[in-house]
Amino acid sequence: TPSRASRTPLLIGAGVAVLILLVVGVVLLSRPANTSRDNATDMPSSTTKASVAVAIVPSAKTEPLYTQVSPLVSTTVPPSANLPVPTSTPACPKSLPSRLKVGERGRAAFRLTTKLDLRSQASYSHDTRSLGLLFAGDTFTVSNGPNCDSSGVAWWNVTMDTDKARSWHGESGWLVEANTALGSYYVDPLDNSAGSMRSNLSGWPAFDAHWKDDPGHGLYAQLDGGDASVFMSHDSDGGADFDYSCRLTLDQAGSDGGAGVAMVVRGDTNPTLSGYRVALNYKPGRQNIAVQKLAGSKALDIPLNGVTSVNLGQQYELKITSSGPTLNVYVNGVLIAQINDTTGTSVLSGGRFGLAILDGAAHFRDCSVYFHHN
Repeated sequence: TPSRASRTPLLIGAGVAVLILLVVGVVLLSRPANTSRDNATDMPSSTTKASVAVAIVPSAKTEPLYTQVSPLVSTTVPPSANLPVPTSTPACPKSLPSRLKVGERGRAAFRLTTKLDLRSQASYSHDTRSLGLLFAGDTFTVSNGPNCDSSGVAWWNVTMDTDKARSWHGESGWLVEANTALGSYYVDPLDNSAGSMRSNLSGWPAFDAHWKDDPGHGLYAQLDGGDASVFMSHDSDGGADFDYSCRLTLDQAGSDGGAGVAMVVRGDTNPTLSGYRVALNYKPGRQNIAVQKLAGSKALDIPLNGVTSVNLGQQYELKITSSGPTLNVYVNGVLIAQINDTTGTSVLSGGRFGLAILDGAAHFRDCSVYFHHN
C-alpha cells in the first residue's frame, strides 16, 4: 500500500489535470458557432471588398472614390485647352481651385469612369439623400456655391439640364467638384462657344461668315458654293467608345439648287480634313444620306442599308455610336450603316467631334457626346 507521502504528488497531478479540462471546456463553450475558417460565410466576400470603390460614400469625412484614368484626349488638341486654368486659392481647404461659376454651365467630366452623385445637401453624410446619378457628359447650370462640407471639400448647387433621354427633368442638388487626393476634377466648366445649339462639347471655333448663333433656334450655318466649312470642337474621343448625336435641319438650298450638312467623328484638320462624315444631302437627283470616310482630298462612300430621302425644312436626328473599330450610324433611330474599319494604314481610331456645312443653309441643335464607361 502506497504511503501518504507517495500519494501526495499523484493527487496534486490529478487536480491540475481536472483544472485544465475545466478551463478548456469553458473556452469551447464560449466560442460562437460556425467560427471555422473553412466556412465561406465567415470570410470577407469579394463583393464587400469591391463596394468601397463606388461613387456614393456614406461619410461626411470621406471623399468619393473614383478610378484614376488618363484624360480622354487627343495628343495634338487636348479637350481641356479651352478650359480656364485655376490660379486662385481654393475656396475650401481640401479642394482644388474652383473652375465653376454661378450662372454658367458645366458637365460631368468626359474622363469620369463612374457615376457622380447628385445630393440633397453638400455632404455625403447619412442624413442626406441621392437625387440621381450623373454619367460622363451630363450637363447642368450652376446655381450657388461653393459650400465647404465638414471635411473641407467644395460642393456646388446645380440645376440639371432637361434631357428626357438622359432621365433628367431639371432637378436641383449638390455636386462635389474635385478629388484633391487624385488631383482631378469630377466636373468641367462649359464655355459658351456652342451658343444656343446646346452642346456638352467645348472649344468650338469663333462664329464667322458661315457660322452664327441663332438664339432660340440653335447654331445656324450658311454656304453658297465653294469648299465645305467645318466647325470642329476641341474635344476628342481619345479612342473611347461614344454616342454622338445631333438634330439637323436643312432650311434652304444654295444657288445651285443643292444643300448639305454633316456630322464628323474621329476628325482632324491637320493638315487636311480627315475623319468619318455623315451627311444630309439635298441635290437634284440625289436626295439622300451619305456616309463617307475622309482622307485628304478623297472621300470614300460607304454603302447604306437602304436609301433615306431628305427634305428641306424637316428635322433629322443623326447618331453615330462606336464600339471598338465599329461605327454604327442611325437616322431617326434606324440603323442605316455599319463601318468596320480595321485594315490598312489609314485606320481612324480616334479624333475630334465636329459639324460641317456643305451647301445651302441649315440649323444644328442638341449636339452632344456621351461615353461608354462601365
